[in-house]
Amino acid sequence: MSTDEVWSDPKYGRWARSRAALSRSWELVRSTPGLLRLGAVTLVAWLAVFATTWGIPFWLLGGPDKRLAVAVASVTAAWPLRFMGAFLGVAVVGTARRRLAGEPARARDGLRDAMARLRPILAWSLLSAGVGAVLDWIARRVPGGGALAAGLVGVAWSLLTLFVVPALVLEPVGVRDAIRRSADAFRRTWGESVTGTLSIGACLVPIGLPAGFLIGLGFGLDGAAAAALLAAGVLLFGLMITAATLMGQLFAFSLYRYATTDGREAPIFGEDLLRSGFRIRRKRRGR
Repeated sequence: MSTDEVWSDPKYGRWARSRAALSRSWELVRSTPGLLRLGAVTLVAWLAVFATTWGIPFWLLGGPDKRLAVAVASVTAAWPLRFMGAFLGVAVVGTARRRLAGEPARARDGLRDAMARLRPILAWSLLSAGVGAVLDWIARRVPGGGALAAGLVGVAWSLLTLFVVPALVLEPVGVRDAIRRSADAFRRTWGESVTGTLSIGACLVPIGLPAGFLIGLGFGLDGAAAAALLAAGVLLFGLMITAATLMGQLFAFSLYRYATTDGREAPIFGEDLLRSGFRIRRKRRGR
C-alpha cells in the first residue's frame, strides 16, 4: 500500500496518515541534496550557538557549584537557539517548497528564502522565547502544581503553533496571522499532528537518552573527563536537534498543505517525483 493510497482511502485512520507523512518527509530528505546540506548547516550552527551561549558563562562563572553558570546560560541561550531553529526551519520548508514547484532546491536557495522572511522570523523567535521564559518562571516559582500547569500550557502552545513556520513560508503573513492559521490547521489535523509529533519524539529517544546521560555525567565531574563527556553529549544532542528540525518541519509542512487545501494535496509529493530524485542521484554517482 503506497502512501498516496493511505491518504486517499478513508479506511485508514489518523495514525496511518501521520506515519505516511513521516515516511514521505524522510524520503524527501534522502532524495534532496539541498536538505541534506541544510542538515549539516543546522548541526554546525547549533553547535556554534550552544558553545557560545553556554561556554562563555561556564568559562566566566564555572566552579564547583555550577548552578549560577547553568542559570545564566539558560537565559542567554534561550533566544539565539530559538531564532536559529526558526530561521533554519524556514530554510528547510522553503527548500521543500521549491522542490515541489520544480525549482532549484539548493541549500542556499532555502537560506535566501529565510533571509527574505527575516523580520517575522525575528518576531516569532522573540515571542516564542518570551512564552518559554514565562512558563519556566511559573514552573519554578508557583507552588502547588505550577510545574504541571506550565507543562500542560507548554504542550498546548507547541501544538497550536506547530504550523507557524510553514505558514510564514507559504503565505505572506505576519506572526499574528501565522499563529491563527497554525491553530486552524491544527484543529483540522489534530490527530495526525499529535501522533506524528509523538512518532518523531519516539524516533529521537535513542539519541536523546545517551546525550542526556553523557551531559549529566559530565556535570558531575571535573577536568578532561568532564570536558570529553560534555562534548560527546552535546554533539549527540546537536544531532538530535538536526533530525528534529528536518523531520519536524517537513512533517508540519506536509500537513499544513493538506489542511489548507481541504485535503486536495496529500503530504509531500508523488512517488514519481521521488523516483526521479533517486535516479538523479544514481546518475551523478555513475559519472
